[in-house]
Amino acid sequence: MNFSISSLLITCIVSTLLIVLLNFLLTTKKNYRFVRSNVIIALSFIIIARLCLPIEYRFTKTIPIPFLMNPLMTFLTYPLILDIPIYVILISLWILGILFNLVRYIRELLYLNRMLKKLEEQSEICKIKNLLPDYNGNNYDVLITSYCDSPKVLGSKKVIILPNIHFEEDKLQIILMHEIKHIENHDYYIKQFVNFLTITYWWFPPVYILRKNIDLFDYYGVRSPLNTAK
Repeated sequence: MNFSISSLLITCIVSTLLIVLLNFLLTTKKNYRFVRSNVIIALSFIIIARLCLPIEYRFTKTIPIPFLMNPLMTFLTYPLILDIPIYVILISLWILGILFNLVRYIRELLYLNRMLKKLEEQSEICKIKNLLPDYNGNNYDVLITSYCDSPKVLGSKKVIILPNIHFEEDKLQIILMHEIKHIENHDYYIKQFVNFLTITYWWFPPVYILRKNIDLFDYYGVRSPLNTAK
């Protein structure tokens, strides 16, 4: 197993095709009747695994494409500034981009955690069973606040945030069960992993489509109880 320019190129081509397919399956409503959630999950896993391991495997069969690879290698190995090959400059820019986006993302996470602490101090705190007496699952905390306009699970804490408005009982149950599903599916950590993948491949446009697709599947796919609720 080894990493090379050709393995990275193949990874980008394969990932692009699979991301386009995933996007088609998730954005075309008529596909929901024919495509099972397991197919979407498996396809997402294949894409993520390929991007995580852009290498040539021992069982990989190389297909020579001299009309493409020869000019590409000539361009990448061409000495540019101070006789530094272009591929070294591009790799350096890749690493700098990762560091820049990583620092910015860590700052956003720290800011989010600070805002969550302030929100806890200024919100009414209760338990799910206070709102749903017949609920038998994990009794997570619920923050009721006027600083939020929609239900959500914020950050890594297993806390549900509700806007301070009146919900009918059946609608409140659907909302809370939906947010509980987010917690129990570990959606926060899945999103963080995809975000770090996006940080790594910041120069690769299809990875942003992948992140959007993961969010789309998370909120509107079959993992959510909303599409089965009456």
